[in-house]
Amino acid sequence: MSRLRRIADCERIFFVTTNIAGGQTSFTPNERHIVLDTLAAQRTAGVLLLYGYVVMPDHLHLLFRPNSSG
Repeated sequence: MSRLRRIADCERIFFVTTNIAGGQTSFTPNERHIVLDTLAAQRTAGVLLLYGYVVMPDHLHLLFRPNSSG
């Protein structure tokens, strides 16, 4: 059963951690650029307020708030 829930309130700050698929050892340089470019685009578009992030070799952490006015 999935633990994912709908975001019911845009005034909450979320801490998200995710990892790459099993069997993979790390992000490729191209995959890392895709992650960073996507975060930058979402931030620029005002979709989310990105407080911080860390892209590690095999996982990433995000601290963000969906922007209700974005």
